[in-house]
Amino acid sequence: MPIILFRECDDYYPDIHYNRKMNNKEMNDNYANDIKYTIDKSITTKLLHWYAHHARELPWRQDINPYHIWLSEIMLQQTRALTVIPYYERFLKRLPTIEDLANVNEDELMKLWEGLGYYRRARNLQKTAKMIVTDFDGMFPKTYDAIRKLPGIGPYTAGAISSICFNLPYPAIDGNVLRVFARFLEITESVDQVKTKQKVDNALVGVYKALLAEDSFFCKDDVAHGKSNTNQSDTNQSDQPHLCGTLTQAIMELGATVCIPNGVPMCNQCPLQDCCRAFFHDTVMQLPVRNDKKAKRDEELTVLILFREGNIAIHRRPDKGLLAGMWELPNLEGHVTERGVKIWADEHNLSPIAIATGPSHTHVFTHIRWHMQSCFVECGNLADGADSADTGSVDTDSTDSDVNIGVDRTDTSSAGDNTDDNTDTDADFIWVTPQELTETYALPTAFRKFISR
Repeated sequence: MPIILFRECDDYYPDIHYNRKMNNKEMNDNYANDIKYTIDKSITTKLLHWYAHHARELPWRQDINPYHIWLSEIMLQQTRALTVIPYYERFLKRLPTIEDLANVNEDELMKLWEGLGYYRRARNLQKTAKMIVTDFDGMFPKTYDAIRKLPGIGPYTAGAISSICFNLPYPAIDGNVLRVFARFLEITESVDQVKTKQKVDNALVGVYKALLAEDSFFCKDDVAHGKSNTNQSDTNQSDQPHLCGTLTQAIMELGATVCIPNGVPMCNQCPLQDCCRAFFHDTVMQLPVRNDKKAKRDEELTVLILFREGNIAIHRRPDKGLLAGMWELPNLEGHVTERGVKIWADEHNLSPIAIATGPSHTHVFTHIRWHMQSCFVECGNLADGADSADTGSVDTDSTDSDVNIGVDRTDTSSAGDNTDDNTDTDADFIWVTPQELTETYALPTAFRKFISR
């Protein structure tokens, strides 16, 4: 049962009439089984014209250098554009070429990425850069299949690079794009299903190919925005605007600024309002349909801010699991009392002089929620044998002894990789100055908050 949008959007009349009171399950049961999505190519005129006049000025839109587009797309995953801008600019200032990225020290790379989260993305960037230098002589591959094979690059990123940089007919299907077309086509299947994403992708590929076939139909004024399609890198010179890339960015922009995920979408500003099925049937707020999210796992830990002669102790996390290989503040499983911290500090020959309970906060990951309390510990010089602090009793949710430092609290997405006993000893953390912690060592936000207070 195809959903067809006729050639002229203004003359569009829905061919399927949903009951406006119908819930998502009923809509799915009645219509989802044999839907095929067909998107008429006439929407491109509206989208390209709208984008030319409403696109935001963003630094990664100033050229179509594939390194720049690749970097921006990786940074923008799970992160807002305004947050990414200073990271993007600082990163390129320090690492202006793919060769620079391939050769940078990992600790410096992590420092450049500090605060963006999902640190595996940065490691995959460097892994891919090394492959490009070795296998492609430092030149970014120019075909979708070759781009798709690079580490850390999925269908979305490959589509974005292929269309924006090389004008290839591959859409970039992310949450913004799925939301736009779930409402535009009134898709009642869950957009989290692979088959739904594939149907939207197939429909858009047809639009992209038609766009390339009729590129002479479009006026440059309707597709060019500032420098996004005209100021191209030396390796990608062209007198013609990249229509596929402009369409990709137009759909992304529509989802980010008009057909928004949270709150009420601004339908009165949408160039596709007059042919949007969800708008016609007043079902915009019911869409997109999503799978139920898995409940986050709650974990408690006690973060230790260890001081000695003005230095702070940090600890390297295991190579696998959540925040793999990142520096962290030493921490104990559970909410541990000051007495429990003293016992642990004595066992690790830290000669605690003073112990005090610090601030608490909660940090949320994709699948895990950390409830973090902190404890400040002033440590004596090992050679002095300083007297231990006399600490009082504090209510606790865990035992005072047999606590483990730096136990890997593995995200469920990588639980299968973590099989080692990760209990560490006092030799596994190092002492650094506050300046080094600021300038050299990357500390995840979950721990950085305790230092910055």
